[in-house]
Amino acid sequence: MRKYRSGYILAALMLLLHLGIRYKAYASERLVLEPIVVRAPTIDIEQDFPFTTSIKIDEFEKSSVSTVPDLLSNTGGIDVQRRSIMTPKQNQIRIRGLDEQRYQVLLNGRPLNGAGVMGGYYVDWSQFSFSDYEQVNVVKGAFDAKYGNTLGGIIDFVPGILPSKPEIKLSAGVERYGTYHLGVNLTGKIKSFGFNLLADQNKTDGYLRNSYVDRHNFNGRLVYYLGDDGQISIGARYGQGDYEMPVENKKGAVSYKSNFPESKGIFLTGPWVPFPWGDKHGDGSYYTKERYELDFGFRKNLAGFDSDIKVYYNKETRSEKFTSYNTC
Repeated sequence: MRKYRSGYILAALMLLLHLGIRYKAYASERLVLEPIVVRAPTIDIEQDFPFTTSIKIDEFEKSSVSTVPDLLSNTGGIDVQRRSIMTPKQNQIRIRGLDEQRYQVLLNGRPLNGAGVMGGYYVDWSQFSFSDYEQVNVVKGAFDAKYGNTLGGIIDFVPGILPSKPEIKLSAGVERYGTYHLGVNLTGKIKSFGFNLLADQNKTDGYLRNSYVDRHNFNGRLVYYLGDDGQISIGARYGQGDYEMPVENKKGAVSYKSNFPESKGIFLTGPWVPFPWGDKHGDGSYYTKERYELDFGFRKNLAGFDSDIKVYYNKETRSEKFTSYNTC
């Protein structure tokens, strides 16, 4: 019995020695790998997102009383909610069911989402004038975190190409409910300088009770071209609007007005005013909003690197006035 045990022990030792020699031989081999280079690409909507939908803005749409929701209403995957003509509405445009808190709105790569609405982020589409833009790029779906808040997608507005010579364009449009648009656009190039100056007004009586809107926009952009591969740009935009808040108008109410359709009144701002004794806001309730946007941009190839710098500033102010529904 001892002979058999000694034989087993000897065989086990020989096996371990053999494996140890093989392991040492394999461990002594060296494997040289090719270097791995990681580069952070620049954001390019059309290249990075091949499934981009580009919507051209024609001259007819620029001269009519159109809004961005009107332009995007026939795009697949876009859900547009309307309340009244040019009346602001939070979460007015949804991409596959997600609102502005879940996707980016850009102006040639510059964020336009505003803060407000009790901590939320949204875009006031009613105050957005696209008279100086040539197309809108819509990207649907979630992307890498490096692109920011893009769980729902991206809506990017592309400015028009400046013509080689100065030119001026006038636009005007009239629609129902006392709605009209007036605009003037001066754009062009002089040597190494380019410019785009825009002023327009949009006004409507609205079709809901107490839904009058009077909106003004002033946009300016100056560009200095640094050869064929660079430029310095400065932009400024100012928007001001008076917006009445639609008032409840139901049959059977003492103050019902038959010349307006039935509707449910709603605040356009927040937090809402707690009226006493079941009262609510009435005719003459409105708010005034002003928004300022400043931009600085630098783009140039420096020492073989494509440099693109954007600095921007947003400021928005708002004042409100409420009247009583029961006493108006």
